[in-house]
Amino acid sequence: MSGRKLAGYKDDNKRRDVRLDGKGVKFVIGGHEFPVGDMSVGGFRLKGAIGKMRPGQKFTVTHAVTEDDGRVPLGAPAEVVRIDYAETSLGCRFGKLTGGQFRIIEAIAMRRPLSTLGGTVKRRGFFGLFGG
Repeated sequence: MSGRKLAGYKDDNKRRDVRLDGKGVKFVIGGHEFPVGDMSVGGFRLKGAIGKMRPGQKFTVTHAVTEDDGRVPLGAPAEVVRIDYAETSLGCRFGKLTGGQFRIIEAIAMRRPLSTLGGTVKRRGFFGLFGG
C-alpha cells in the first residue's frame, strides 16, 4: 500500500488518516489547555502533556480552541497511545465520535472555519457565559 500525497507536502503519508499541522489549535483536557502538534480526524499529537497522562489513559477533550473560532465545546473521547520524548508530546487517538464531533474535528484539521458547519457548533464566548 503506498502513501497518499498532499499538495504542498513532499513526503509520502503512510497513515490511514492524513495528519496536518495543528498550529494555533489547543485542546482543553481536565480544565487545562494543551497545544496540538498535528492532528487528523483519527488522532493528534498533544504537546506539553508528558507527565500529566500516560499510555492507555482515556480522557475527554472537552473543548477545542482555535484562533478563528475561539473555544468550542467538543466532548470527544480520546486515549493516549504513546509518549514521544524527542518531541515532548503524547500521541493520542480519538475514540468513537458522534457525527457532530467528527465534523468539528474535520473542519479544524482541514483549516475550515467552523461557521461553515451551520448550527452544529455552539460557541462559548464571554456573553455565552450568561446565556446570551
